[in-house]
Amino acid sequence: DLDPQCNATTGLGMVPTQHHPLVQRRPLAEALCETYTPQLNLLPGSRSFQDVDRLARNEPSESSTIERHLASGMGGYEFVLIDCPPSLGSLTQTALAASTEVLMPIQCEYFAMEGLSQMIHVI
Repeated sequence: DLDPQCNATTGLGMVPTQHHPLVQRRPLAEALCETYTPQLNLLPGSRSFQDVDRLARNEPSESSTIERHLASGMGGYEFVLIDCPPSLGSLTQTALAASTEVLMPIQCEYFAMEGLSQMIHVI
């Protein structure tokens, strides 16, 4: 859950962490939580804006953090879904760069379609 609103975390019955697991110096596998849905694990989000800023930096060492973790610690998973903030900021762009596919759930309304057009342009 990369969204500082932590809706994926709380929606799956978990509590946001004090610091995002991606900025901590430990294997992601240690931070994964089992949810009530079989075979669905969660890396809980954090509401810490310092963590969000750190993950969103454009420095090579920080911007590749998500990609490195996906390459090393998530190999046992068939799919990894990344819940991003509802914006096209640096954090979302970092997640997009680490992704091979994009799912964008939207409401069928004018402004959501505008956002979809912007996202397609970014991708």
